[in-house]
Amino acid sequence: MIGRILRQAALAASAFAMSAALAAARRPPDPELSSPEAIRTLHDFGVCLARNHSARSRVADILTMDLRTEAARDAVRDLIGEHDPCVASSRVFYYVTSSSSLLFAGAIAEAYLPRDRDLATLVAYDPARPPLQAHSEVEVMSLCTVRAAPAAVAGLFATQPATPEEAAALRALAPQLGQCLRAGTQSRVNGPEVRAMLALAAWRLAAANGATAGR
Repeated sequence: MIGRILRQAALAASAFAMSAALAAARRPPDPELSSPEAIRTLHDFGVCLARNHSARSRVADILTMDLRTEAARDAVRDLIGEHDPCVASSRVFYYVTSSSSLLFAGAIAEAYLPRDRDLATLVAYDPARPPLQAHSEVEVMSLCTVRAAPAAVAGLFATQPATPEEAAALRALAPQLGQCLRAGTQSRVNGPEVRAMLALAAWRLAAANGATAGR
């Protein structure tokens, strides 16, 4: 029985990695928007917003939305337009406004996570609180991974985006992501998207426990 479970987990991990590779092959990203500079710019923008107290309630609302919806995309565009001080140049504006809502929201979510507290404590299961509703199977995977491997996820967040250290942290998390992916579900995501999904999941879990800077 245990051997069968382990084999299923290994197959799930392989399926996750294979799906990500196929996605990269079939949907080549915009070279400029997927450049290390663009990815780091998104993270810097998230940090800037996190320092802006007037944006907190708006950001918190966006981070709880289903980012696949047009309403969420509109909310992101409105937020960007209201916080020009965080946009230092036309190049930054282009990166922020042209990137996906997922990467943008993930960068903000990561910046809003309290850095002075252990992630495992922030996301710990509290039976006294209502269960968190996931928007998709991929979000279920992300929530499961954050709860199951908070130290490894925190290690990922401690790396700079688009660096070899980040890539190594993502590889270390791949088996756990595979174990948390429901059987029969395919997830076509790249490294920056995985980091964004885990950041959003961590923020949502921490927010549900009343422990984020975004509330």
